[in-house]
Amino acid sequence: MPLITQVPYTEALELYHHVIPHTGDGAPIQVLVDPVQIKKWERETGDRPLCFVITSPTSPVVVFFHAARRLGGTPMVFQQVARTEVHRGRGIILFPLWNDLQGMDRVVLVKHERPALAMYGFDHGGGWELEVPSFGQRAGKTILESIQEEAVAEGNFRIIGDPIRLDGEGSPGCPMLPGITSELAQIWFARVELNEGDPREDQEGIVGRVCCTKEEFNELLGKGVVELQGQFFLTGLFHNLVAAHFAALQGVW
Repeated sequence: MPLITQVPYTEALELYHHVIPHTGDGAPIQVLVDPVQIKKWERETGDRPLCFVITSPTSPVVVFFHAARRLGGTPMVFQQVARTEVHRGRGIILFPLWNDLQGMDRVVLVKHERPALAMYGFDHGGGWELEVPSFGQRAGKTILESIQEEAVAEGNFRIIGDPIRLDGEGSPGCPMLPGITSELAQIWFARVELNEGDPREDQEGIVGRVCCTKEEFNELLGKGVVELQGQFFLTGLFHNLVAAHFAALQGVW
């Protein structure tokens, strides 16, 4: 199966109707779904709406360039990124705490390469960041099964006891980047023990981990970037901030 597949836009509107924003006439942005309105938009703009589907290990990701109008009627292109199985899969942010040999709690951060960030240069990470493990719910797996598997894959640690959800059992989850994606993430906490050796998941760009005390972690967040052994890492990620906030809010950090 190709990594990226273009789907005819009108076909995509039917296939992925459950993730498309259906807004009323008074909404700031209205996505056009009526074929007559879309044709009119194409004549006005000289453009055409597009849809691409990206294969992923969890559920396919759909990327829309919607025909849309702003409040008042001005035509625009509205970009949307969504999980095609939005109602079944969830994003997961894990806040793992390891109690070291001195009895000190340390949060486990993975060294993760993100190619989209490489443009910021070496002294701003060059694409590398330190983050608490974050991943998608695996296809065919429960949230807890996904956490158990990704604990080893991303951080090379094992879960001790039962993970605890931090953002509330009744919460639908936390919107990650609501300007472009509909994905919601659940925030989880777990006590962990480290397996021997640094994690390495080449396909995901994960090489190594760092274990920080609360004071060290807060310092990393405040700086936004840190140098470790001659290499810089971005640290002020939403994942880190959100997970730390909920961990403190629930009294586990």
